[in-house]
Amino acid sequence: MEQLILAILREKDKLKLSTLYQILIGKRTSSTICYAFFHDLLAYFGCLTQLEEESWYHTCQKLAKRGKVALEDGHISLTGQMNENRADFVLPGHINFYRFGKVDGVGWRLMQFFVQQVTTNGEHRSLENGSFYSYEVQKLLASRNGQAKEEVYVELQEAFQHFSDSEANLLARTLTGNKQIGETFYQILDDDLDTLTKRLLQANATHQFYQYFLQRPDSLIHELLKDWYRMGLNQSLLLTRELFLAGANVQEIAARRHLKESTVRDHLIEWAVNDPNFPFDSFDFSKVASQLDPLPLSVWLQNYKEVNQRERIDFLSFRLYQIKRKHEHGDNQ
Repeated sequence: MEQLILAILREKDKLKLSTLYQILIGKRTSSTICYAFFHDLLAYFGCLTQLEEESWYHTCQKLAKRGKVALEDGHISLTGQMNENRADFVLPGHINFYRFGKVDGVGWRLMQFFVQQVTTNGEHRSLENGSFYSYEVQKLLASRNGQAKEEVYVELQEAFQHFSDSEANLLARTLTGNKQIGETFYQILDDDLDTLTKRLLQANATHQFYQYFLQRPDSLIHELLKDWYRMGLNQSLLLTRELFLAGANVQEIAARRHLKESTVRDHLIEWAVNDPNFPFDSFDFSKVASQLDPLPLSVWLQNYKEVNQRERIDFLSFRLYQIKRKHEHGDNQ
């Protein structure tokens, strides 16, 4: 875990210690999600769901005693000495626990089962007996009239050309076909690697795979994973989104769904984080923009309480405007 902490801090000035812990365990509140989004930490959201708080603080304190990090006013940062060696701490570049972490294992098991059924015509002992896997695979095979084997072969071949050799080989070796029995990720990865490093390498490969086919809606594999992709989303949020797009406002959605208005606002905020195409035009940002734009600090890093003390502004408009500006300029400011 120490290397993970140092790698996360590699390009950050300082981070809130308690909030970083909440990000790593995947505490799904709008404030934690926004902090992760504004500080480019969504990729690690929920990557250590079993991490105990005591263990977290103990590890950070050990790093501080060894002079690798500084702990001050509830924040953590690399020390000056460690800043000089930032290039030594690099994380895999394709992980996305925020989008895929909760259902990662299910997605790859579905993919393994599908490849086995397609390539062996169901003649080998089935890798899965769960109704979800069987239903999804049989539904897709029935719609393909015997063409699935060739399609999946071509799509996998094309996909793996976009991966590094190590990533492609890692995924390919877990698949079962007529001439190969798939191995587990832990069988393939080097025994000298610790459990967390193995988890990150596995996630780096599978998350890249999911993202690749998420962007190819006409592919066979996207069709296979379509329902699974939705499993990783906030289902209550999707209902709120449907009503909002139909013209309902926060108060109307709360009344119709018997939710608190604060819950509906949280749904809108999380939706905006997830989707750069969120309907920001449905909101009037003129007042909040006049307050935030002249300030020297990036819009998405400004504190609501401090801004609100100068002139009262609506919190939802404040947060959505921050998210909008981060989507537009986050990589450039």
